[in-house]
Amino acid sequence: MPLSPQLVTQLHALADEDLHIEEGCPLGTQTTYGLGGRAAMALFPRTPDALARVVARLTQLDTAYSILGGGSNVLMADKGCSVPAVVLSRMSTLSVQDTTITAMAGVLSARIAEEALAHGLTGAEFLTALPGSIGGAAFMNARAFGREMSDILEDALVVDPEGRLSTLTTTPGDFAYKVSPFRSRQLLVARVTLRLAPGDPVAVRAAMEANAAHRRRNGEDRWPSCGCVFKNPYSYGQSAGKIIDDLGLKGFGTENAWVHREHANFIVHNGRATSSEVRWVMEEVRRRVFEAVGVELEFEVEFEGDWDKP
Repeated sequence: MPLSPQLVTQLHALADEDLHIEEGCPLGTQTTYGLGGRAAMALFPRTPDALARVVARLTQLDTAYSILGGGSNVLMADKGCSVPAVVLSRMSTLSVQDTTITAMAGVLSARIAEEALAHGLTGAEFLTALPGSIGGAAFMNARAFGREMSDILEDALVVDPEGRLSTLTTTPGDFAYKVSPFRSRQLLVARVTLRLAPGDPVAVRAAMEANAAHRRRNGEDRWPSCGCVFKNPYSYGQSAGKIIDDLGLKGFGTENAWVHREHANFIVHNGRATSSEVRWVMEEVRRRVFEAVGVELEFEVEFEGDWDKP
């Protein structure tokens, strides 16, 4: 259903130097898959205050909306998104003071690792070549190479569903696998403060290069993907990728979309796939795993936009 002219007018009235608004925005370009249709209206805040203002107004108007950060964990529907899409990619400022990095939600996670290296800091090496933005990484407690966001997150400036800004101080005990206090309380992360430590730049660089090399060996950057499609079912005792691999599903799919041949929890495409085609592969892998071993894999990828029933 298209947005009403009245709603479009009311949202355009919010636009200023800190909030860009665009109708018919292609949303695939805002995701690592690069797939999907257009947004009826996309709102690009540049500051936490602008983000809070947008959320408050959408709530006042009782209007559903979609949120996109770095788009690394998202598959956007071919039909696009008929509700307003709030896109955080322009919230991209970062500062470093002593051993603390403060970054807005749209800063790419990999940039945090590079800035830490440039300032002789250690603790962020696990973010090397990690797709997506730091706000999303905090929201989902991203982890890699034995570390996770809760290890370095000191606090976050958040926006609640009413559009109110507040600072939430966190400890590692507030988090678990794919669990954060932001997700459980429906808080949007607008800015993070990361606590790091002085480090030997030679050792930090070596660790970053090793992490990047590991990703290259897995072919993680060879084809467009969303990263891991499924959460790991730890109660089963194996990772999602191991289960899929053991069932011989590497390479399974269509001409244009398939299970990665090196990393079985990645589903990739060749640039000619549709979002629906990619999702079909995901759903079929999930069905086959359930039929074979009785494990109902939980999606890590978020399906955004206007989907027909899969």
